[in-house]
Amino acid sequence: MGAWAEGSFGNDDALDWVNELSAAGVSAITGAFDTAGARYLQAPDGSMIIAAAEVVAAAHGSPSPDLPEDVRERVMSLRTEIINVPGLRKRAVQAVDRVMGDGSELRELWEEGDAEPWRILVRDLRARLDK
Repeated sequence: MGAWAEGSFGNDDALDWVNELSAAGVSAITGAFDTAGARYLQAPDGSMIIAAAEVVAAAHGSPSPDLPEDVRERVMSLRTEIINVPGLRKRAVQAVDRVMGDGSELRELWEEGDAEPWRILVRDLRARLDK
């Protein structure tokens, strides 16, 4: 896992996904959430889910204080489109729960060390999605 920080955008997979968001818009978000149905959720997919969920939370008025400026700008340009996708926030919650659950490589990788800082950030994300 090319991660340098616990934050939602502190890894290579999330930053690669941001490039996809810039190119594909909302379909990048729905595509990330589609991967949550996998029997075993690979770490890159988990990282993309977390990043996509951050975008959804930000579009609904609950951005992370650590949201990168380029992502914040992209969210603002897509905000209306994001909030008008029926059930997208609910899909984000379900996908984040999947990343935190059994069969998630990302969770397993974080648990190889001190996973608590990462868990706190993901729980905060989930709470912001529930607002």
